[in-house]
Amino acid sequence: MRLPHQTLGDRPHELELLANLLHYPGLVRRAGSRLLLRVWRYPSFKPQCSWAIVEAKDELFLRRVVRDPFRGFTYGSETPFDKSVYDKLSAELENIQIAPFESAEGIGLDGTSHGIERVSFRVSLRISWWESPPSGWAALQGWHQKATQIFDSALPMSTVGIEYQSDWPA
Repeated sequence: MRLPHQTLGDRPHELELLANLLHYPGLVRRAGSRLLLRVWRYPSFKPQCSWAIVEAKDELFLRRVVRDPFRGFTYGSETPFDKSVYDKLSAELENIQIAPFESAEGIGLDGTSHGIERVSFRVSLRISWWESPPSGWAALQGWHQKATQIFDSALPMSTVGIEYQSDWPA
């Protein structure tokens, strides 16, 4: 049986689960935790994924939440994350220079949305692009690909004992 494709807008609660990894059902809620970095990739016809680096009591944790729009559920995973790996990724990201308002022309119906969000006390930044970024953003796109590969290699498929079944109709 094939389920009909639905966009993220069709299930706003699932979009919130991808956007707010600190409160994913089934993953540990740590007092005083805060989001440092979030990276996402939302393809139209494949499972959509968000990764986050979370700091709690001087420890770092890597989280991933995956939404499968065809099977109607999400699942999450988490593992401790090496601070030196995070520091290296952060330094590389900080050294990327882009023109933030560079235009990218084109139209399309389906494709993949990508994004990076970095949060700190003094400065927060959220940047995203659909399918291919502007030509001047090649270094940012490369960093995104490298980061998601590192994150996926560090995480098991799922650490949540049961999959979170959405109560939104399929």
